Amino acid sequence: MSLVTALWRRASGEWGCLCTKSKKEGFREHWFKRPFIDVDAFVRKNQDKDVYFCPHLLDAKKRKKEHAVLPKLLWADLDEANPNELNMKPTVALESSPGRYVGFWQLDDGEMTEDLNKRLTYYLGADHGGWDLTQVLRVPGTTNYKYTNRPQVRELWTNGPTWKVSELEKELPRMSELTNGHRHNGQKPRDNTTSGLFYREVCNRLDRGKTCAEIEREIELSPSRWSNTKALRFQQRGQLRVDIDRVYDKWRLNGGEPVNGSAIELDSVRASDVPMEPINWFWRERFAYGKLGMIVGDPDQGKSQLALDMVARATRGWDWPDGNKCKACNAIIMSAEDDLKDTLVPRLAAAGADLERIRIAKMMRKDDQRFMFSLADDLPKLERLIDQMSAGIVIIDPVTAYMGFRKIDSFRTTDVRSVLTPLKEMAERTRVACILITHFSKNTVASAINRITDSLAFGAAVRHCYACIPEESRKLFLKVKNNAVRSDEQQGLAYSFAEKRVAPRIRASRIIWDSDHIAMTANEALAALRKNGRPDDAREKAKDIIRMKLAGGREVAVDDINEEAERRMVSITTMHRAAEDLGVIKSGAKGPKGKSTWKLGA
Repeated sequence: MSLVTALWRRASGEWGCLCTKSKKEGFREHWFKRPFIDVDAFVRKNQDKDVYFCPHLLDAKKRKKEHAVLPKLLWADLDEANPNELNMKPTVALESSPGRYVGFWQLDDGEMTEDLNKRLTYYLGADHGGWDLTQVLRVPGTTNYKYTNRPQVRELWTNGPTWKVSELEKELPRMSELTNGHRHNGQKPRDNTTSGLFYREVCNRLDRGKTCAEIEREIELSPSRWSNTKALRFQQRGQLRVDIDRVYDKWRLNGGEPVNGSAIELDSVRASDVPMEPINWFWRERFAYGKLGMIVGDPDQGKSQLALDMVARATRGWDWPDGNKCKACNAIIMSAEDDLKDTLVPRLAAAGADLERIRIAKMMRKDDQRFMFSLADDLPKLERLIDQMSAGIVIIDPVTAYMGFRKIDSFRTTDVRSVLTPLKEMAERTRVACILITHFSKNTVASAINRITDSLAFGAAVRHCYACIPEESRKLFLKVKNNAVRSDEQQGLAYSFAEKRVAPRIRASRIIWDSDHIAMTANEALAALRKNGRPDDAREKAKDIIRMKLAGGREVAVDDINEEAERRMVSITTMHRAAEDLGVIKSGAKGPKGKSTWKLGA
């Protein structure tokens, strides 16, 4: 026996009303007389239509209030009010579509009144138009044709508590209170963005082809125009973008499409129609064109400089450090941390890059407004720049800085995948090697791939991943993940830093690669760090400064070396200890204006 039949048989009255709606027949009423034996068969026969039922019976075949027989039942079209979160749990709960609900409250000691049902509806924050007699609600087990994905109306439970009218009369505020500022206490505060003016205004802009990010910026720049939509309240709660995204989801669910868009479909291809092709390597057996790659490591291990060394080699067509050939190409760099004038461009010059072939993407710009690039919203702009330049490599440093403002939680796998999957598809379309830079987490006992930044989704999304890990006097560049080559086919590399003069009074650091290969993985190197203890980072930094300053047998004034040490926050004591480790030859001051100097020993 269906829920409809069960409710009707417990009610007083002779006639029950079902309604159907379809494009062909429109809205029609169908009448059934007690004991309602034909109801279930009728519902099964009309699965191609929207089917509704009146929750109370009538004394004649007319769906008018004067013929309504009051039931021992209350109901509410809850919309988005989750029945699990109500402090007045319904006896019966339905889900009419994903995230939208209907509730019924069985009464023990009295009959329904419209006033009581209306107070319950307002108290719970339900649909204000769904409390009156002759209301019709969706039949469980039928299809909701309002939405393009055609969800089923389903029962959540039918064994909830029953209620006494006397208790409800005491618990529910009077309508005068509910319509004069009394807040909904039956549930968490409702989100008002999916109804009313805010919903219509956002949908109107979506229909005109605006993105969620553009709508958000419009509201933030012109809040007075949206004052009647309660957008200001949402903005103050830091909830504006979340509310816009919810409207967007419902707009799409209801068939909304971007301008010139088509119906939402599942894209598929027959396997036999896919032409097989070999991997097109950017850096043979390390990073490929059309794929996402990643460089990860702790701070101050040279991740960014290593990426700039790759850019320099790519723009010049110089061989890779392992001897493999490199095809010259243009490059795009997105850097959120390094200053362009005193750090990024000098380091590119020190690495020997062809600066004419490099574009550095900065802030997004619209009229006089500037804002951060977002992979979640602005990816088409990056793709357009790649096409214009015919770029072969894109560096995003760090990737977490470009995940989007107030939208993406980088600790949530689903959020991260929602950003990186479109980025991966863009890399495939444009055939660009996209290298993401990020950091290790602080969990030092985890494996290398589990230490990648905030979420495992970062490591799962990329095809190739390499780590920068400290060793005694150098850094190691080791494989974390590369599922395009055999695990025993690739060895790691080692590197250190040196300084180069790139302009008058401007010196910059660059990567110096060691000639030997490292037969070790990132996991093995991290395990060795845990076992033997981490190198003294401050002293290693001091050694790097000394090697960089004294490279090529130069003799340099101690004051110049100490100035660099101070800039990089290394103490003078640590510098002297590092000098002793390296066998630095120290010369005292000569003459009244002489300066002490250092020089590397033979």
